[in-house]
Amino acid sequence: MSVEALSRNGDSSSLIKSPSDELVSLKILREVKSNLRQDMPQHGMIGLFWLVGFLYLYAIGQVENSYFLIYFKLLFPLLSGAFMPLIVVYSTVKILL
Repeated sequence: MSVEALSRNGDSSSLIKSPSDELVSLKILREVKSNLRQDMPQHGMIGLFWLVGFLYLYAIGQVENSYFLIYFKLLFPLLSGAFMPLIVVYSTVKILL
């Protein structure tokens, strides 16, 4: 029985991953790693911009009175919990297609 027939019947318990499935997984991981490596300059610039802004606010004593840390207090948990998984799913689908 073919893999397509098994998946149509819903019997996934007898499916065995083929070596080609593992190769596809490795290709996806390599693609993700390559894309992350290409984006490192942008992430570095964002981090540097944040650090300069934080040091400026710290120097003038306004860190507590600013909205500078609102991303870490309110938005970061929301973004990491909700949107990051969606980005991973979107990227995986895009790579597969």
